[in-house]
Amino acid sequence: MHPSLTPTASHHLGNASCTPSTFSFPQILGAELVNVAADEVRNYTTSSMLPGTDVPTTNAVDFCNVTITYEHTGWNDSINVALWFPLEEEHWNGRLLGVSGGAYAASFSPVYQTTALRKGYVAVATDSGHASGPAAATDPSH
Repeated sequence: MHPSLTPTASHHLGNASCTPSTFSFPQILGAELVNVAADEVRNYTTSSMLPGTDVPTTNAVDFCNVTITYEHTGWNDSINVALWFPLEEEHWNGRLLGVSGGAYAASFSPVYQTTALRKGYVAVATDSGHASGPAAATDPSH
């Protein structure tokens, strides 16, 4: 079974739709759900690599892109999380891989997610509420 956003729900993309109503957000103390979006993506092609490597490869993948936006109650912030699920259950290796940048640079880009997905993982990334890019790697205010 594919993981879901809640520990008690189950999800099979092979026989369910890639729509926001397929997913639910867990109760998180101090966090409020702002939005859940889900879109089926076909033949997405980009250059990417696995974390810890520096040799990119070109990958084409089909997936369900689930994007969750939530905020910390009273903090006027927003955090985005992207989960990429293989569309067909037989393409899933049963594992989840969290991908990110280093230092203050959380990653909300396909540079790692695409290769992870091609290798059968559910790939998850977050912007941790920070802007991405070169400045975010060294400046915690982004």
